[in-house]
Amino acid sequence: GALPCGANIAHFDTKFLNEYLENTRFIHLVRSPSECYKSFQKRSELDGDPYRIGSSWLRFNQHLRETLPEDRTLIVKYEDLKRNPESELAKICEFCHLELEVAMMDEIQRYHGIKEDRKVYLCSSNYDIIDKLTATEKPHYGY
Repeated sequence: GALPCGANIAHFDTKFLNEYLENTRFIHLVRSPSECYKSFQKRSELDGDPYRIGSSWLRFNQHLRETLPEDRTLIVKYEDLKRNPESELAKICEFCHLELEVAMMDEIQRYHGIKEDRKVYLCSSNYDIIDKLTATEKPHYGY
């Protein structure tokens, strides 16, 4: 299964996966730190603390970038998947040597479709905190 932003990476043993599942392909789904923060705020996770959320995003993504094998890892930006689900899913399927099926598109649209949701507004100081905490890692993903 997929690990959420901020998952406890101590339990995600990439060394084991690399050594014992040598044909495994990884899809690293990454979301912008500020959008992760908004999402955590909506779900009241990590107490909405920008320091905890920014640090968690940094540790998690840095860990994956440094430990997953580049030749078997596809980085997918959540924003691209949401904006262009068909083309992004086609890339994922090609990477995994799978045929693109309509049911896959339906599932992405169902799960990641636009929903009526309460708006979360961040004050500029929280954006600044998230931006500073994640500044070294964001460029690796085009943020």
